[in-house]
Amino acid sequence: MASAQSYEITLKNNTTEKEAILFLLENDPSFIEPDKESRKVG
Repeated sequence: MASAQSYEITLKNNTTEKEAILFLLENDPSFIEPDKESRKVG
C-alpha cells in the first residue's frame, strides 16, 4: 500500500501536469489536447 507521502506527491504531480497542459493550450497554438474521438483515429 502506498504511503501518505506518496499519495500527496502524486496529487501535487497531477496538479503540476494540469497546469502545464493549460499553459501549453493557452500559449502554443500548435498544441492540441486530444479528445475522446481523436484518440480513436489511427
